[in-house]
Amino acid sequence: MILDEHDMPFSHGRARVVRDALNRETDKRYELVPVHWGGQQAGYGVEQVDPDAPPEPPPRPPDDEEPSESLRQAAREYRAPASAGEPPRDHPADADAEVPTYTLRPALRSVWPTVLKFVLLLAVLAWTPEIVAWLGQLPDPVGANIAEWRMTIPGIGELPIVQAALSMVLGIWMVLTAIRIVFAIYYYRFTLDPDRVTVQTGIIARHRRSLRYANARIPTLEQGFIDRLIGIGEVRLSSAGGGETGEIRLHGVRRPLEVKEEIQRRVDAVWDR
Repeated sequence: MILDEHDMPFSHGRARVVRDALNRETDKRYELVPVHWGGQQAGYGVEQVDPDAPPEPPPRPPDDEEPSESLRQAAREYRAPASAGEPPRDHPADADAEVPTYTLRPALRSVWPTVLKFVLLLAVLAWTPEIVAWLGQLPDPVGANIAEWRMTIPGIGELPIVQAALSMVLGIWMVLTAIRIVFAIYYYRFTLDPDRVTVQTGIIARHRRSLRYANARIPTLEQGFIDRLIGIGEVRLSSAGGGETGEIRLHGVRRPLEVKEEIQRRVDAVWDR
């Protein structure tokens, strides 16, 4: 079986390109072969077949997976061997269709530990009068001093110093936590352009990284147990020879499986042209 230069399976579009090139340049016949890893289809390889065997239909996806647009197009193009003089169909009918641009950001629930911390701080802040009253019941001189040490705050009135200090510390902590939540969401922006994926980081000073679909491998989905429960995940897309340095990560996105399939359709569409 023929795989890419890193012994990885091709995407459906790339496998078709390799198969067609081998069929043109050699006197042998090659077909696509699905490659399965861990019980799941990871892509396609190219394998030599008997030249006298009838052509096989396009490979079908697993029963629980929605066929991608590239597979639908391959199924529409499949037919019996062409008769003499019949021109082949080299381009899909919708190759020039307009591809929309999508902009994504990490979901709020992707930073749920920080959100939970903010809610707990808010709850403690609301209970500061009860906390100070409980401290005032401690044996003297601690309890008596807590009740006697008071200060006047403009617009609020007279409060125990312990309550004012505790409220100020919790308030500052909540503000910093809220800023962290905002940065975690708006610091990143992911854009699915018609010809590339772009990751932009930063709010004031910005940094952009892009990867063209023509240079991309098959996208992968990383999703832990909690991520599956709350409906988020990380979609990874790497370049054909870039390794970790050429990897694009869309972390914390909503409906990650749909995002992965959309990227897969665009990668296939580039190689189907």
